[in-house]
Amino acid sequence: MSPSGGLIAAAGALPSGTTDNVRLTILSILLRAVGLPEQYPQARFCLWLQSQGLFDKVKAAIETGGRSFERELNNLYVSGPIARAVMECDRQFATSEAEAKQLLKAQFPPQNSDITTDDFLRMMKEALRLSGRDGRAPCALLILDEVQQYIGESNDRSVLVTEVAEAVSKQLDSHVIIVGAGQSALTDIPLLQKLMDRFTIRVPLSDAEVETVTRRVLLQKK
Repeated sequence: MSPSGGLIAAAGALPSGTTDNVRLTILSILLRAVGLPEQYPQARFCLWLQSQGLFDKVKAAIETGGRSFERELNNLYVSGPIARAVMECDRQFATSEAEAKQLLKAQFPPQNSDITTDDFLRMMKEALRLSGRDGRAPCALLILDEVQQYIGESNDRSVLVTEVAEAVSKQLDSHVIIVGAGQSALTDIPLLQKLMDRFTIRVPLSDAEVETVTRRVLLQKK
């Protein structure tokens, strides 16, 4: 029997230096891959429903009423269908729809700044466990594209990307491998030098190799 709970791959391009919420940005890629909302509060809400054994019931109650569960999640704090569905599935949650909405906002508040590394790791473990099997987290490949453009000239983003890679390497029992990809070699950009110890396997591609991949592999696919 495999010691892990399966395999999963998550990939996404980091936005070009538009946010300093590094942990949230990287976490959103994994959340999307395991079928959770990319937004932190909504993902926490879904994980809470899962932990209470209510997710399927709440989702079914909303969709039975002719509503889209995903659309209602975008309006978590003001969604009447979500508030009523949670109350219906958990009679002790609240005594009124208004109280239910207040509790949802208090328990899963808006996230206007970055989360801590501990919160990042905790959420990552919960999300991976959700997508695993037999109660075990899967082995995961997390691919971060456009790393150089995302870091840009920001020393803070460089430090935080390094911190996240180090935390994942040390705290997740070698179940997660992070791959950083981009258009230039990491060694060509001074701020990326700090990442070298965390991305020890380097696969530089020359222009000729990129041309081969593009023209002979991708463009010939039907």
